[in-house]
Amino acid sequence: MELKKFIPILLVLTFVAVGFVAAADTFEVIKGCTMVQSITIGDVNCSGTIDIASQPKLGVCCLFNTILRATNLLFTALIIIATLMIAYGGFTVVTSQGSDEGFLKGKNIITYAIYGIVIAILAKVIPSIALALL
Repeated sequence: MELKKFIPILLVLTFVAVGFVAAADTFEVIKGCTMVQSITIGDVNCSGTIDIASQPKLGVCCLFNTILRATNLLFTALIIIATLMIAYGGFTVVTSQGSDEGFLKGKNIITYAIYGIVIAILAKVIPSIALALL
């Protein structure tokens, strides 16, 4: 892989990794959780603050809460990255100066950024579908 292609990928991965490391710094032994949104899983109603020590059955609520938080983080990161890539693709198209190669490169960047938005939307929707099926 050429160095020119490797550097943007490395930068994006670095920013994503820094975000996850910053989030991982706040982890501790889980005794409970505060729900992002109220959900019902079977006969268990999950809302507000959950104390796993007093009600172990509610541990599944915290699991789904973690999944919802992770998908929210993933959604936000992918939307930001896709927006930046669309801007970069548009810049590439505008500065291609009539070059078919430059235009095609910018078009491909925009196309893949749109794929990223679709993946981000799926990451947001799939946990909701899973909760509806339970």
